[in-house]
Amino acid sequence: IIDLLIALEGSNLTASDIPLLWPEIGPKRARNWLLQNLKQAKVKTGQFKMALQINKRDQLKKTKINDLSAIFEFTDGDLTYSRFLPRLRQAEGRVIISQEQVDIWLKRGQAASLKIEDLKVEFGKLRKPASRYLLIKGRQDQAFSALLDYLLFSKMAQPKRRKFTEKFSDAVINADYQLRLPLGSKPQLKDWQIEVS
Repeated sequence: IIDLLIALEGSNLTASDIPLLWPEIGPKRARNWLLQNLKQAKVKTGQFKMALQINKRDQLKKTKINDLSAIFEFTDGDLTYSRFLPRLRQAEGRVIISQEQVDIWLKRGQAASLKIEDLKVEFGKLRKPASRYLLIKGRQDQAFSALLDYLLFSKMAQPKRRKFTEKFSDAVINADYQLRLPLGSKPQLKDWQIEVS
């Protein structure tokens, strides 16, 4: 048995350089997600680490991954993290990935008419697609209509958006908000959990 540690670091890169720091070995779900959803970004720093255990008798067929981590700090990025939410543009933040989890901390960005600051996005277990979810936490100090543009962006949510807009079209809020979206193959609007406090 061979224990192998792969560690790569880089700086002043672009999103298209990420494959240079993340070899195409091990779990592909997290790697593919990052390559598909972070576009046109300047990667200030990037780190990738993977600990492997290789059984020589099995000719690499039963390679065991004991640990995996990747951290990328980026600016000026286009980021997509849900097909139900608008693409985040001019984004600055950090993506932290392990075998089981993707976490995104966003310092700032623009999503539809909403200016984003200090937003946290968490994904459910990557290995269990049926039970995956997206948890978004942030704070808003803008027009309530801008928050609705963001949270109720998808066509599926338009009826609920119109209802809220009629009641609170001129409201300005200073509040924390949280959105939990199921990421199954056929999510239903009734399964969304939206909290504003």
